[in-house]
Amino acid sequence: MKRCLTSQDTDTACVYHYWTYVFTAAIQKRQISASTLFFQFQRFCKSYRGDELLEKRYPLDYLKLCYALGGLNKLIREAKNNPAILQSPDFHEDLFQQITLDPINTKLFDTMEKTIPSGASLIGEAHYSCLSDKMRHKFDHFIQLATPTIPDKEFPVFAKGVLTGFLLNNLSWQLKEEGRTFPATQGRHSSRLRGKEITKIFTKGIDILRNLNAEGRFNCEMLPFIKSIETESHKDSFNSGLIMGLVYFTKKTTEKNTETND
Repeated sequence: MKRCLTSQDTDTACVYHYWTYVFTAAIQKRQISASTLFFQFQRFCKSYRGDELLEKRYPLDYLKLCYALGGLNKLIREAKNNPAILQSPDFHEDLFQQITLDPINTKLFDTMEKTIPSGASLIGEAHYSCLSDKMRHKFDHFIQLATPTIPDKEFPVFAKGVLTGFLLNNLSWQLKEEGRTFPATQGRHSSRLRGKEITKIFTKGIDILRNLNAEGRFNCEMLPFIKSIETESHKDSFNSGLIMGLVYFTKKTTEKNTETND
């Protein structure tokens, strides 16, 4: 919480102010907003070295914190509207699931829509239809996971950033399979990946694959999407999504029943 708010591990006035807000809202049985956390996310990411931020997957702490606040909102809502349920073992189990990154259905932002948008509506049907089945499933799953944690007005741009992060990781992985080391950020801090800097990384990676006669490893049908996001990628909400996309992996089971990161 401290780093999410102030980029520091110390107790500051900002931290005390936010906790006062949380506790006061809980006592008064009012719902809690995570807006302060979201708009401090960029500052949080910049407080880490680029390699440390991605390797230790610190950006996912934002989702965990939002889900914890979502669980608290659920507790507040039931204490206000249905206090008898608080003693139910089923409610305790449901609350536990709520704070362990199972999709939540409670509002964390005053403007957030209750419905989960479709991937096609976020990036356009033309681009969405070009995704591989595996990438489409991963994108849809993350949308469901992240929707309650991002303000609705920021979410479409955020989602495009997430998909761009997924595609960068995929490009990096395909080059690794060809025996080439190609970090997704190319040595840059991920908070600086904006505009044409993103396009240059994709162009460089695809050129290497082409020289290896392995261009087909990457889904080049997504190049129009990559080109289309150059302007929006300057926005902080896009970059926040890109950073999330760079650190989010799904688990898949191999034939030997071992789990590996996709």
